[in-house]
Amino acid sequence: MVGFLDWKSGYLCGYEIMLEENTQYIASALRMAIINLDMIPRIVYQDNGKAFKAKYFSKSTDFTESGFNGIYTKLGIKPVYAKPYNARAKVIERFFREFQEEFEKLLPTYSGSSIEARPAHMKRNEKFHKELYGRINQGYIPTIEETIRLINCWLDYRHCQPCPNSPTQSIKQVFEGRIRQNIAKNELDELMMAHEIKTIHRNGIRFLNTDYYNDALYGLKDRIMIRYSLFDLRKIKVYSTRGEYLCTAKRITGTHPMAYHEIDYLAGDQKTIETIRDIHDKTNVPVIFVGMTLAQKKLQRYKHLYDRLSGIVQFKSFSVSDVQEIISQLCEIEVSEPAVGLIHNQANRFRQIVRIINRLESIAKTNNIELIDENILKEILKNESRQDFKDNKGVKQVLSR
Repeated sequence: MVGFLDWKSGYLCGYEIMLEENTQYIASALRMAIINLDMIPRIVYQDNGKAFKAKYFSKSTDFTESGFNGIYTKLGIKPVYAKPYNARAKVIERFFREFQEEFEKLLPTYSGSSIEARPAHMKRNEKFHKELYGRINQGYIPTIEETIRLINCWLDYRHCQPCPNSPTQSIKQVFEGRIRQNIAKNELDELMMAHEIKTIHRNGIRFLNTDYYNDALYGLKDRIMIRYSLFDLRKIKVYSTRGEYLCTAKRITGTHPMAYHEIDYLAGDQKTIETIRDIHDKTNVPVIFVGMTLAQKKLQRYKHLYDRLSGIVQFKSFSVSDVQEIISQLCEIEVSEPAVGLIHNQANRFRQIVRIINRLESIAKTNNIELIDENILKEILKNESRQDFKDNKGVKQVLSR
């Protein structure tokens, strides 16, 4: 958990729950704190951890790495970092102690901050507590959403307690006495956008292991500056290195086509065909129809659907070179050219070719064969057709001759 606390009142203005300390969650907590404060603070006193000192927050003089100054500079905030390894120097540590004692220890999943602080049911030889814990808890683990609701309820209770700096008022009352600035969320989000220098590639702009693209980027190869929000990574704003706005590039998401095999049988059901069309209209997912020779003729009956087909591909029989390519890609043993020609004559469907390849690999492994020639293949195919080729005896007879 990372949070920003109002020093005067002790009010927790903003927080985020995260698995590990990173810039995105810290920025989100800062944004929440500014919105709840309804003002931009002059000073932020914070931890000296790596994520808090990231270039996103602090000033950077290297334009090629970060573009402009950090978020604190743009917001007019002066960051002050606590001394390392000095918990007393951090005002928020008192809050976290209260949080642990009054809230965390009441959760069923609390495991303690050290071995000594573990709850009784997690210690050795505490059979009674383990049994009692299992009977009461019954394996319940609160979700993140439930945890946030519980934290907010506890914060409501805590903020109604007397303020340490003004005992005659509650924490909330002191907090409500602040001077507001009427912060606009849109303007705040614009100020909190980060900057990076990138290069335009063939697929657009590569950022965070994702491609972003806009037609305005076509033909451009110069270095550009991107501005992005850590709270919404669906799009990025693109500028020239001189600060001129170019476009807004959107994140490219992978689209997986929907394929219908043996469409010949579905073509007779008009309701199914209409359903497929509706799915395509609502999702914009490409649809691929796979069928036999009469599939095209059957689909022509649905003119409103047939006119939408972007292309028709007719698959022809494999050539010898096609069979050679399939064998080279799938077969782990070497097959001679005459043997490839024989396979082409005997089996011209992909399923049949794969079946023969599997048989060849099995026989070659049993008999330590490195090359399948035409004679061995003929014997294999002959015994396959007789269906008496058991335990590879046929090939062993061939090899013994």
